Amino acid sequence: MLQNASRSPSDSISPTGIARAVLGPREGAPPSHHDQRPPSALREITQPEDTPVIDLQSASEVLDFGYERVLQLFETFTQEVYVVCPCIGLDFAMDKIEAMLGPQSPFTNGETVILGLDLIDLEILKVTLAIGMLIQDDSGHPWSSKLEEHLIWNVETNMKQEVPHIEDIMATLMTIYFILQDQAAKAWRISGVAVKACLELGLHKERPNETRDNRLPTYDFLQDLFSCVYDLDKRCSFDMGLPSALHDKDIDDWVLNMDGRHPFLLTMVKLNLIHSDVVEHHNSMSKCGGKETDERAEFLEFQIQKLMESAREIQLFPPESKVLPSPATQRTMETFITLRTTQIKMLTQVRSLSSSQALSGRPQRAHALISRAIFTVETHAKLISAVGYREVARLFRSMMDRFLMESVSCMLLAASYSPKAYGVMCRNAFHTALDILGQSPHRQRGQNCDAFNSLDDLRRKGETMQMPPLERPFPTVITSDGYSEPTQIPQIQQTSTGTDFFPPCEQADLDFFPAPGEMNSSWELPLNSFGFFNNRAALFTL
Repeated sequence: MLQNASRSPSDSISPTGIARAVLGPREGAPPSHHDQRPPSALREITQPEDTPVIDLQSASEVLDFGYERVLQLFETFTQEVYVVCPCIGLDFAMDKIEAMLGPQSPFTNGETVILGLDLIDLEILKVTLAIGMLIQDDSGHPWSSKLEEHLIWNVETNMKQEVPHIEDIMATLMTIYFILQDQAAKAWRISGVAVKACLELGLHKERPNETRDNRLPTYDFLQDLFSCVYDLDKRCSFDMGLPSALHDKDIDDWVLNMDGRHPFLLTMVKLNLIHSDVVEHHNSMSKCGGKETDERAEFLEFQIQKLMESAREIQLFPPESKVLPSPATQRTMETFITLRTTQIKMLTQVRSLSSSQALSGRPQRAHALISRAIFTVETHAKLISAVGYREVARLFRSMMDRFLMESVSCMLLAASYSPKAYGVMCRNAFHTALDILGQSPHRQRGQNCDAFNSLDDLRRKGETMQMPPLERPFPTVITSDGYSEPTQIPQIQQTSTGTDFFPPCEQADLDFFPAPGEMNSSWELPLNSFGFFNNRAALFTL
């Protein structure tokens, strides 16, 4: 009986909700908004009561692009963003493009209105085109920098809605837009709006009345959309070093399954789940740690390994996919999985850098951590060597630079404890990482470029820890469009050592690595801006 009654996502633990489900609503009561399908979720299969209309003036900004340019930008969006974050219906979007700009469009034939198009369709198209321009590095159009001024949709009008609408996919698209603009704070805030809309719509809960046989055609899309929101929420949280809006315990596991669709996104979702477990593990560790802590860390590493083994057995880019990314983007996506996995593994071992005593007392774990930091640099360098800076998929650049900076932070911290041991081991990777960061196209467009202005200070700090500059620095040639392209990547030498690699540290104190308030602000900034010191207390108070 409970399954036959409609209920809100949280009603299963609410006495009032259970009573409503068992006894039914009072006679004549209006339906709860939880029981209503959002209009756009039904738009593909039913016609709204009031037929939407777009007039020529409203569509003028999009029409100015022309049919061919719109198709070109939309293709860029699909091949660079949709393959990572399938947050729109491609067929539905193409129908709207054809209706507005195609050869049979009423506008093309001299009419001034189009029936069947809504303003929100136009708004969504604007954001997808703006994202396409950002990926193509088209900075000349105002949408590339100030899209908000050209949209009717905004957070204020969203907050005034009595009932949430799936058109809040706009918040998801705007999150991607701000990520590409390197505006991490705005991306984090607007992703929270998308999360709240999904929670209010109940997309985080399995619907017991819907099966494969009777569910609406839009069901798969809503499931995919929620997975996109989940992944973006976790990414923005990582970028900002702030809590995510979604909590894993509130989400039904089945909701994130996606029935095998979008294998790359599914892998990201699973990595996010493990990452959350690792962070929770660190936050719950006692100051003394102990055998239980080590066993938990080993179990988390085992989970990561099993995930990677299963990922190797699936096709990330099956030939039957609706859209296939470019070869360079495929290479970037594959590399990103490797880098993200390595970064999570590093978190399971980061307590070996909590002090010089911890480092010397856990030599195998410390060596594994530093080896993974070096591997991160090497993997990143190989990608750049294979595809070039400019061809690294734009949506991943900021995260990959952050992975590099975290590796630099680990190497610098280890070398500060024992320059003789770790400085020698990390020298090549340390300077190669700084060279890559210094030439990264991501920083040239970032809103927080100051984070990269102190790389020379980091090099000078490395010199005091037996990490002098490389005799042959990371070589580059500046192309006509201003991007730095590598001519060759120096080979990174990894040191093979036994368990007695770490000698007793004479400077076995955190004072050798100054506290944030004591160090020169010009070189504190790169580490602090990436959340290294912000998270240090939480991660290293073990």
